[in-house]
Amino acid sequence: MGTELRVDVAIVGGGVLGSSIAWHLTRGGVERVALIERRALGSGASALSAGLVSHARSDPDVLSMVRSTLEDIATLEAVTGQPIGYRRTSSLRLAERPETASQLERMAEQLRIAGVDASFVDARRARELVPWLDPGSAVSILHVPDDGYVDGQGLATAYAQAARVGGATVRAGTSALAPRVEGGRLVGVETSRGRIRCAHLVDAAGPWAGNVLGWLGLGLAATLLRSHYWITSPATPPWPEHPIVALPDAHAYIRPEVGGLLVGVQERASRTFDDRCLPADLSELALTGPEDWDLLDAHAPGIRRHLPAFDDLEFRHHLAGITTYTPDGRFLIGPVPGFENLILAGGCCGTGLSCAGGIGRLVRDLVFDRRPEVSAGKFRPSRFGTTDFRSDDFVAQCVASRASKGRRS
Repeated sequence: MGTELRVDVAIVGGGVLGSSIAWHLTRGGVERVALIERRALGSGASALSAGLVSHARSDPDVLSMVRSTLEDIATLEAVTGQPIGYRRTSSLRLAERPETASQLERMAEQLRIAGVDASFVDARRARELVPWLDPGSAVSILHVPDDGYVDGQGLATAYAQAARVGGATVRAGTSALAPRVEGGRLVGVETSRGRIRCAHLVDAAGPWAGNVLGWLGLGLAATLLRSHYWITSPATPPWPEHPIVALPDAHAYIRPEVGGLLVGVQERASRTFDDRCLPADLSELALTGPEDWDLLDAHAPGIRRHLPAFDDLEFRHHLAGITTYTPDGRFLIGPVPGFENLILAGGCCGTGLSCAGGIGRLVRDLVFDRRPEVSAGKFRPSRFGTTDFRSDDFVAQCVASRASKGRRS
């Protein structure tokens, strides 16, 4: 074991959230920050994300967090001197039902209030933007020019590199082993490279966040669910880069991927996982199987309405990761009851990457005990009280939250 490292804030988890938090802390003036990750930076859930950065939010606070992420991307490239590879493709969101069209109207109004460019386009313009698209059954189409996608691991690495430039100690290949509690107060964490003593500990361990809380006899108010997508072979000739296409009524989304397409679908009842049984490497978990092709087939009619070439696509890869969902679809960010210097940054609800910049800023403000830029109360981890987070009823609520995401965002 190494010598004791003394810092102001130690962060467990070097994914996109933990790395963003580390950078925002150093940028905000915290001189001593330690970021620890047991594997390579961003190699967990961040690496398996579809990478969407979307403004399609009805909650103004979440929308603000997305805008923070885009601001960060521009700044990070200047700080690190390296391109992050954000693809500003824009997005189209199609409504096929009057109810969905009404949701788009409300969303568009919220975007306009926030100063985000968003407008409705007709079918002709949609076809010009997306070569393969048949918008025929759409009653309205919302276009958001600033949307796009980015590689999750690349963004996490950029945040961590910028944090290192700002003075943070970044330790990849370092496992958090146990908390250090003295006199009922959390004072640090034992790691595979020695003890870290800290004034604040941040749990940004993604799907493993419940393991960190479990050290202290606490539970994570969220359920681990599968998120997955398919990638096709490049088209002949390859499709040019084009907007992301969201199909809420078909419970699917499609974005460009190296001349081909990435197709994601929303399950009615996502597979759930017990965080106590989660391996350190998600590749060791059987997240996909032959039966999943039936799921793609079940979504095919809705996708085919807008992608007539669907049956001619060659699907080459099926990728899946783990995300965490709360019953109300909101993040879990804030002090943990009983250990006020333990800050949880989790419950990403499938939008952690999009909101990484805003989450980093919120945790920074909580550490400094100053007024946050967003309404922090709605994200407090204690809001579900003493509920049994492993009960069938709680898990069912989280699964339902995941299933309704496309209609709620």
